Amino acid sequence: MLSIGGFFGKVPRISPAETCAVKNTMLAAENFLLAATAYGLATCPMEGHDMNRLRRELHIPPRYSIP
Repeated sequence: MLSIGGFFGKVPRISPAETCAVKNTMLAAENFLLAATAYGLATCPMEGHDMNRLRRELHIPPRYSIP
């Protein structure tokens, strides 16, 4: 069976440690956006970054995967 995500492109596989880090980062970002809104700033979260291209453009070295 083919999932919707698999139909449109490759679905990234990330480690459990990276999954936890992403979730915690998003919770912090949510609170930051709420605080900025409370101060009268318009905010909007974004997603869909091409991480490989971003790392290449910012000269971020590749990381080693955690077994």
